[in-house]
Amino acid sequence: MQTPYRAEAAEEVGRMLLRTPLRCRKCEEDREAEVKKANDAKITKGLFEKTLCVKEEKLRQAKQDYKMLIRQRKREKKLGCNDGGDKNTEY
Repeated sequence: MQTPYRAEAAEEVGRMLLRTPLRCRKCEEDREAEVKKANDAKITKGLFEKTLCVKEEKLRQAKQDYKMLIRQRKREKKLGCNDGGDKNTEY
């Protein structure tokens, strides 16, 4: 079980993650250069496959995990399972 301080810190980190842009600066600059080059050559933007670097992928996964945690808490609160422990544990 998490202490209230740790739970509060985890909440703050999750909120910061949601505010963080998904793309790192270097990759964003590279993508902008590719798009500019494609526009100069009259190539449509649809040809470029949107890939994420490792840093971006980790950030995307962390954001997704935090959103799932929030949804799970809302669901548990709605069902009345907010006892702080595992739902499947018998006491």
